[in-house]
This record gives sequence, C-alpha cells and structure tokens, in this order.
Amino acid sequence: MIEIACPRCSSSEAEKVAPDVFVCSHCHTRYIVDHGHARLAESRVHTVVAPAKGRIALLVAGIVGLVFAGGIAGYLLMSPRSPPTRTGPVGVEPLQIPVSSGQASNPRAPSSRPPVPSTRLEMPAPTPPTAELGATSKGKTSIGGHFWLVTYKNSGEVAIARPSVAIGLFNEDGARVGEERGYATRDYLRPGESTTILVLSSKPPAYTRTEFSIDPSVSRYASEPLDLEVREHVVNPQSGSRSEIVGTVHNQTDVSAQFIHVLVIGRNDAGDPVAYSSTFATTKNLAPGEQSGFKVRLGTWVIEPPKTLEVSAFGRPLN
Repeated sequence: MIEIACPRCSSSEAEKVAPDVFVCSHCHTRYIVDHGHARLAESRVHTVVAPAKGRIALLVAGIVGLVFAGGIAGYLLMSPRSPPTRTGPVGVEPLQIPVSSGQASNPRAPSSRPPVPSTRLEMPAPTPPTAELGATSKGKTSIGGHFWLVTYKNSGEVAIARPSVAIGLFNEDGARVGEERGYATRDYLRPGESTTILVLSSKPPAYTRTEFSIDPSVSRYASEPLDLEVREHVVNPQSGSRSEIVGTVHNQTDVSAQFIHVLVIGRNDAGDPVAYSSTFATTKNLAPGEQSGFKVRLGTWVIEPPKTLEVSAFGRPLN
C-alpha cells in the first residue's frame, strides 16, 4: 500500500474530497493520487480551500484540479522526458519539466520551422501624364501688353485635366523678372489631343529671354467634355484685322449639354497659331438634337491675319 503524503508539507493527514482528490489537513494543499503510475501530482494552482467553505466547495475545487492535473499528465505522457527522480516521500512525484539536450522545453516557444513567406499584392504604379509644347507665337496688344499663343499636346497615355503653360521672363543678367501662367479653354485633353493656350503679360517688365514650362496633371474631378458639331460659320470682316465669326453649333450626342464653348484658332501657312478667341454659344443648354447660334469676335489676340481658321465647340454633360 502506498503512503499518501502532501507534496508541500509531507503531512499524511488529508481529507478525501473526490475520487483520488485530497486536501491536506495541515496546509490545505489540494493534490491528486494517480494510482495507475503510483505517483502523486501537485496541482500548479495552489488554491487553499478553507474547511469553512463546506464540502460542496471542496468537491468543485477537486473536480477542477482533477481536470487540470489530467491535462498535465497527458502532456507529460506525450512529451519525451528523462526518468523521474524521486526526492520526496514514497508515492509522491514532484512535477517534472521535460528536458531535451540540456535545455528546458517551452511548449509556447516559437517553432523552429522556417517562416512561411507572406504574399503581398503589388499594385501597379499609376501611369503619369506627359505633355509637350509645340509651335509658339508672340504678339502685342494695342495697349502694350505681350501675349503668347502656345500649342500644348497630350503626348502620354492618360487624359490631362486643366492644361496650362507658365512663362518665365528673364533680364540680360539672367535674373527672373516676370512669371505668367495661362490655362487652356479646352480644359480636358485625351491622349494625343492638342489645344492652343493664351498666356498674357499685361504690363511686362524689361526682359530679353523667355522660358516655357508645363506641369501636366490628372484630376478625378475633371469630366470628359462633349464634342459638339459646328455646322457652318462665316467670317464678317470688321475694321483693320478685326472680324466676327458667326455660325451654328449642333448637339449631335444623346446627352444634354451645358456650358457650350466655341473656340477659334487662326493659323498661318506653317500651321502656327497666330489668332485666338473664344466665347459661349447663345443658348445656354442644348438637349440632344438641338442647336444654337454663336458669334465670336476676333481681333484682340491677333498676331497677323490668319490663313485658315479652326472653329470647334464642346460642352459639359448636363446632370
């Protein structure tokens, strides 16, 4: 017969509170007797249950301890370990920590398996907009201002919103003495499209050199325009180099149009821009199939009498 002894104080006086579950009468340590392996395993949770709590509390505590100790026993049976060394009374076996290669085994230690590489979805970088400058012409106004007509082309693969050109003015010492910027009337260019931009310096300082720069951008707020049909136009000469272009714009799309612009570009024999003007159509909104007249005055932004005229119209979808 195996002597029952408390693993904490070695007292053999104990009260049985459940099958194989005892509470030491001396130090109130709860422990379990494993008859199958002839050893006593102490619960890791040293819960002292006072006799005043009654036998029901002792029974519940004993059952909890039995379940916990069963888990420890199962872990010890499944884990490789050295033969146990008995240091206490006969039949009492202290909790042994499995040892492998001289180092304590930690069941929560990270696995020695190589980590599985994570997969990251690489999003392609957005295509940047690109543009280039074409022919440029310089003119003067009747009150002493200087202006430039600059050809701006979308040379990239994405649309450009609000095309603009900046012109720096430099004196003979190379110092920048002026800076002007002009925006296109046609403020949305699809890939491959081009337009003419007017840049004005109403009171330019003394300068000897100009420098052009562009900064194409893409805006999610810009909407693609509706290209409308110019059915006909005539040129009515006025005094000097002034003239009026009168014609009809037609909404041939299936969408109602608003903010209808009419743009006139005059070119010389080489195709360079030498005249510029724009206006709105007479009718503010055009439903599909409707048309409106327009009249554009040409004269302020004229460098020389143009050989050809380009008249185009576009609007915005009416929401």
